Amino acid sequence: MTYLYLFQIGPVQAYITAARRTQDLYVGSRLLSLLSSAGIEAASANEAELIFPVKLEDGTLPRSVPHRFVFLSDSDPDVLALRVSEAVHQRWADIHNAVRYYVTDRIGDGPWQAQFDRQVASWLELFWVAVRYDAEDHGASYSEASRAMAMRRQARPFAPVDEPGPKCSLTGAQSALSLNWDHLARQIGDTNRIVLRQNEELGSIALIKRLAQFCYPALREEDEQGNGYLLRFP
Repeated sequence: MTYLYLFQIGPVQAYITAARRTQDLYVGSRLLSLLSSAGIEAASANEAELIFPVKLEDGTLPRSVPHRFVFLSDSDPDVLALRVSEAVHQRWADIHNAVRYYVTDRIGDGPWQAQFDRQVASWLELFWVAVRYDAEDHGASYSEASRAMAMRRQARPFAPVDEPGPKCSLTGAQSALSLNWDHLARQIGDTNRIVLRQNEELGSIALIKRLAQFCYPALREEDEQGNGYLLRFP
């Protein structure tokens, strides 16, 4: 039996719009795109047929991948969905661990690490549905999947959240990490306080937006020679 799968990654609007700089918007969008790409790659590796987004002529994914993706597969939904979900969570772990190690190398261990781990563990949302696919009526199958996704999202679990103390300057929701921000800025060479602005204190998600380009190569731009560089906005 063939199933139509619909996956959705979030949070989207709250994550992207929590920004103070153009770079925050850009990196937030790119991070979500990388997470979706991981899920699509896992589905393709399990012989799924990608429906949306459409691949480029050379068979690769576009640079900007939406947070919703759709594919067809004859695999058991519980088995395939688990593999896709694991791939998305693994990429998120790769990204946030890269930032964690980058900061630890520069300022050392501290209470901020426990805060960081707690915040990144509860951030990612991943929803999926699978419906029987009618090859004679694709539209009806997709509509059924969309309705199922809407119902699934209405049943979102909300775990207790404890975010005491001063809040993140960017999101206003997470607690600001308890570290010496002036010291961190000096250690990353941000002497003009461009990356970490004066008087900013960030939570883990906002900090990832600011530092991921420094330590996660896929977030760097590439010149014509394929050399990675940090993208700067005026």
